Amino acid sequence: MAFSQLFKERSDQDFVRRTRSGVLIYVVAYPLLIFSTDVYHQSVYFCVTLFILMTSIAIARLLLAQLLSKPFYHQHQKFWRYLILGFSLAHGICWSVIFIKFVADPRFENVSFTMLLGLVAIVSGSTNTLIPKGNFFHLYVAILMAPMLLMLFIRGFHLSLILVMLCFWIYSYFLGNQIYNEYVNSFRSEYEAGKNKEALEALSKTDSLTGIFNRHHFNESVEQQWHMCMRNRYPLSLIMMDVDHFKRINDTHGHILGDDCLVHVAAIVRNVVKRSTDIVTRYGGEEFAIILPGTSAAHACEVAEKIRQEVENTPFVSNHHILPVTVSCGVSSHVPDETSSVLELLANADTALYLAKNTGRNRVESHINNYPGMDDGNTHGTQRDDL
Repeated sequence: MAFSQLFKERSDQDFVRRTRSGVLIYVVAYPLLIFSTDVYHQSVYFCVTLFILMTSIAIARLLLAQLLSKPFYHQHQKFWRYLILGFSLAHGICWSVIFIKFVADPRFENVSFTMLLGLVAIVSGSTNTLIPKGNFFHLYVAILMAPMLLMLFIRGFHLSLILVMLCFWIYSYFLGNQIYNEYVNSFRSEYEAGKNKEALEALSKTDSLTGIFNRHHFNESVEQQWHMCMRNRYPLSLIMMDVDHFKRINDTHGHILGDDCLVHVAAIVRNVVKRSTDIVTRYGGEEFAIILPGTSAAHACEVAEKIRQEVENTPFVSNHHILPVTVSCGVSSHVPDETSSVLELLANADTALYLAKNTGRNRVESHINNYPGMDDGNTHGTQRDDL
């Protein structure tokens, strides 16, 4: 997933996590601020209306937060963001109205400084909670601070107080930018570390010469597929494949051309074995192993024969040399159960491969164990034109 999309989703999660407690505090802080003074008795309708409005907004924000883990969020992310930010902004507007009301009305002059302290507290808290949405933080603070500064000026409050509040706003702006940049850089470092980890994991599983999976990945995968097929009662097939007379190619034409030959064969195998569930690996040297989960013995033999034919019929050209290349294949198929082990699958495939190499090469042999309709330990030779 792209960095920008991942960042949006992470910032949504952090925004909800950081603001959830603040939303609950708003519901408690407002009545404490209002009912602890005589403000309520002087403006009952205003106080009750704002209390109902702020409580409704808080409930809406908490409900939207619950949708973060639901399909609705993943299907309508942009719409969800508009809603959550819109309701958050509505909370800010409500607080701004409250502060302006009590600073503008001479009847509430005795609580003006209490309101200013409340404003400073909310802006300070927003510096941490709203930072995942950087630009929104600045808008939220501006809605709180700009009307208040204007009202302080109109009411003729002392200039030093206005300047202090203005400096506080400027400080909050630059502090918010710094924290947001640190937040973005932290996530970027985490993202790049994750990508590097994925790249290293891919390298640890990949054969550097052929680009297919290596022996290490084969060892992990064959165990995993064995247990998965055991749970589902599916057959598991394995093709062990060896390039015929590969030592002769190396000795006659050199190791560089030998490497090119292995790359050539690996490309053919990948072109034949296209299912995403199948696993093509370089087992070692000139030997390849192909894991075929949920594949019957007959179909595994067909796949092996198809590979054998494609290798034989595809010319290998390197440094003006056109060399005939063939492969021998040993096929093993097993329906895993509690009485058997993956070692039997490997041993049977090796046995079949050994038989193919010792009965003329360029052929497919199979060894089927514990397979419906097959006798234990049977080998089934497949000549080049049989399939």
